[in-house]
Amino acid sequence: MVEINLVENISSIDIQIHFIFEDTNLHSMDANIFNECEKQFITALKIASKYLDDPLDIQVFAREEGGLKENLKIIITNPLSVAIIASVITAYCTSFFTSKFQQKLPIELETKYRLENVLTIKEAISSGKLSKEEFTYIASNDNELLKLKSNFFKTAKKEETLSQIELETDTIIDGHFVFDKISVPYSSFDDFILLNEEDVEATETNEEKVRIYIIAPILFKGKWVNWKGYYNGEPINFTISDNEFLEQVYSQEHKFQNGTFIYCNLRTTVNKNSNKPMHEVVFVENIGDDDKFTKPIKHKPKKPYDYGQDLFASIEDNVGVIDN
Repeated sequence: MVEINLVENISSIDIQIHFIFEDTNLHSMDANIFNECEKQFITALKIASKYLDDPLDIQVFAREEGGLKENLKIIITNPLSVAIIASVITAYCTSFFTSKFQQKLPIELETKYRLENVLTIKEAISSGKLSKEEFTYIASNDNELLKLKSNFFKTAKKEETLSQIELETDTIIDGHFVFDKISVPYSSFDDFILLNEEDVEATETNEEKVRIYIIAPILFKGKWVNWKGYYNGEPINFTISDNEFLEQVYSQEHKFQNGTFIYCNLRTTVNKNSNKPMHEVVFVENIGDDDKFTKPIKHKPKKPYDYGQDLFASIEDNVGVIDN
């Protein structure tokens, strides 16, 4: 693990892109494809610098086998900037490796923060007036990032030996990884590729309460990995963003067997150009087996959201040394 001293040490955030192949003995790929993918991702990280006081210093270090692993190191020269840099990097990495489009913020928040204005956003971050939710929205709707992401996956798709791409970090801040591991299977690469520059705007979102019978649950951490189930008699792939339910799954509080279902809020986003739906379970209310038994999912009471709260400062409020 990485030791970070927010007071004295100059440190870094380490990121690893893992290209995994169908043939587990394969540890190489087409150099042009690899270099172009690397270029698109590093450029995406660099454009995040527009919200920081200094440009990101990104270095590449020794590649590893085990598929093919590309190691990147983001150098941090100002320990007091660790929290903000980590939050910006997390938002851009997560947005780069997730295909879903963020719903629009309420009009009053669009107006309040003038989200199209980079300087306004940067000032809001520095002054503690921008929340994590709002910045994730900004990153996910960054047209430049969307194009780079599209180019990355369009290029990676040419390497037909790939089975999936993973993004992870071993850097820990405030007792937690900077972000959770994210996996994208080869079969989902098309979900990231824009058909045209207006593709991101051409979406329609619907949310409803449904029952989904579980075929293949994801029992390990990685909330953006697709679950498999049946809904309305049809197979469905979906992600789950209900973190409390996921933690209960990871701690084996729920057992999955033939006939297990969840009753949940399912958000479906349809790209009007490709007509391909993306499904996300945003809240799980009950879990059950056939029609015989249901068990309510425990959730902590939600506090009213304070849009003036600065979630970027949550790490800086706990200055100290983390030993792992």
